[in-house]
Amino acid sequence: TISKAYFPSPTQKVGHLWQRVIRRYPFFAQQSGSDCGAACLVMIGRYWGKRFSVNRLRDISNADRNGASLRGLSAAAESIGFSTRPVKASLDQLAKQQLPAIVHWEGKHFIVVYEITNKHVVIADPGLGQKTLSHQEFKADWTGYALLLEPTAILKDTKESKTSFWQFFELVKPHSVVLLEVFFASLMIQIFGLVTPIFTQIILDRVVVQRSTLTLTAVGLGLLMFTMFRVAITGLRQYLLDHTANKVDLALIVGFISHTLRLPLGFFESRFVGDITSRIQENRKIERFLTGEALSILLDLLTVFIYVGLMFWYSWKMALLILVIVPPFFVLALISTPFLKRISREVFNAIAKESSYLIEVLSGVRTVKSTAVEQTVRWHWEELLNKEVKTNFSGQVISNRLQIFSNTIEGLATTALL
Repeated sequence: TISKAYFPSPTQKVGHLWQRVIRRYPFFAQQSGSDCGAACLVMIGRYWGKRFSVNRLRDISNADRNGASLRGLSAAAESIGFSTRPVKASLDQLAKQQLPAIVHWEGKHFIVVYEITNKHVVIADPGLGQKTLSHQEFKADWTGYALLLEPTAILKDTKESKTSFWQFFELVKPHSVVLLEVFFASLMIQIFGLVTPIFTQIILDRVVVQRSTLTLTAVGLGLLMFTMFRVAITGLRQYLLDHTANKVDLALIVGFISHTLRLPLGFFESRFVGDITSRIQENRKIERFLTGEALSILLDLLTVFIYVGLMFWYSWKMALLILVIVPPFFVLALISTPFLKRISREVFNAIAKESSYLIEVLSGVRTVKSTAVEQTVRWHWEELLNKEVKTNFSGQVISNRLQIFSNTIEGLATTALL
């Protein structure tokens, strides 16, 4: 039973001063709609310097397709070294307790409360990200139930779950030679990109000024040769990259499915089909990052150093003027990243809910037909689809606004440079 009255004397507030100043607390996104409770425990563990597996905490809390109960979360937290107490509280009472705490949200969800001030409540929603709400907004969705957690000496000795993104790079190790060739081909393409402006300078300085037809012919033939060579290298690079990406994608998906099929029956009984299929799409994003974006980032950094070096060689004053443009873009990226992350999580959750519901409906279409609830089912699916479309549109609006800001900064910088 949950105590409605007992509130022990609050322990001393944790001294994470830097987190309270910038209001950036640990965040962990839920993997499915039923992982919110386990994701909250992961965040609180990270707040206290420990990293735990969300799947391990999910199993300990006995979460099913509808998620975990407050009692299950309490048992899971106790098992990893926290002293817990489920309570029914008011916001004023909760503000006097040790934070962070887990609270029951909207009657079907769990979130983390990190900080309560005189006007605001800083929360971390596993499905949406960190948000700052007014007291009135918080009270509107909070059911009044909370799980207070206090670390004990056992937490210090609890074994952490060691996971690293670098383990995914093991998939590309067998293709390291091909990727190295792709890298050098890309580097050559970037270097050849410098040929056009150099040849343009030669044409302006020697051909136009000196009216040398012979020089123009030589430069034209040279530029044509470099262009054909660049096109050939670009085609070869893309072929190697696509070939490697397909192999990595195959290894990643096959490995994921093989691992999934080896899991016990309880894993499938506690998750919706749409949640599992959504993970497959997320694995493809990892493949695209490993074989595309990671390589592009490395090349872009190398290209920046080369181009900046050439600019300083031509004119250090002009180079400094161009570098002044960088901070506004950096600030824009810094400000926009949290919004993009949040909308990305919202879109993913909306797609997962809609696809999961549709799969469940089609799998149980006999029941739908026999109970004559086709219209009700369709209405609910249309509601989920409408929410998905609206969420996706919100993301597109944010992206368009960021693109407008970026183009404005670029236009102003070009004007100032001229």
